[in-house]
Amino acid sequence: MPAAASIQFFTIWLACLALIWLPGVALARLLRLPKPGDWLLRSALEIGLGLSIAVMSGSGIIIAHEFGHRNSWWERALAKILLATVCYMHF
Repeated sequence: MPAAASIQFFTIWLACLALIWLPGVALARLLRLPKPGDWLLRSALEIGLGLSIAVMSGSGIIIAHEFGHRNSWWERALAKILLATVCYMHF
């Protein structure tokens, strides 16, 4: 695969990941946990949701970091949007 095609594929791949990641963060924020009577089940649900959001945030930072190195305005704008979702704007 030529270098230019490889870079273009990587850019498209990152853009697709960002388009999947942003709605996922919004959905996780809107998600309301059920209120079961069992405190152990409730705790397990809260821990699972917290770990899921942490993994999603880590992925978002990696994608934003890669877009932050790019020169085009839309890639840098997408990097800023992704970094804003995790309150890390000093890239």
